[in-house]
Amino acid sequence: MLRLITGQVRWSPQTGLNQVLEGDETVYEIAGSGSLTFVHGGRYAWFDGHDLLGFGIRAPLYQSIMEPRNREIGEAFVQRFPLSTNETWVDIGTGTSAIVQALQSYSRQQGVKNWIIGIDGADGLIEQAWSHQTDTLPARFIDQDLSGVR
Repeated sequence: MLRLITGQVRWSPQTGLNQVLEGDETVYEIAGSGSLTFVHGGRYAWFDGHDLLGFGIRAPLYQSIMEPRNREIGEAFVQRFPLSTNETWVDIGTGTSAIVQALQSYSRQQGVKNWIIGIDGADGLIEQAWSHQTDTLPARFIDQDLSGVR
């Protein structure tokens, strides 16, 4: 998907049905192979349909830059919660799972066993979360867009 913020773009798909797209914060579905050419300079963003900020494709970069800081914040954050065995904790917007990992570590220190669920709409971040899951305490990660939930 393409979010054209400003400018004008010519989309030339291999099917040959050229389109001129106008930049007015419109989201366009761009399917298949082709080329985009800016007719007038502008700003744009590519994204997966449910990953509006594009975190999925940038997950490894996000992990390398943000994880140390997120881990530190997560560790300080979870120590404020009283934990009991058999609780279920849900981390909405889990990213690469810093809070989940901090909860797992803190639960282990407190001698409690509970379930922790991390939810994020960026599949690349969820893949990173799963790849770093080594703890023996149960955790589950779900790729789900919750932006429409009220």
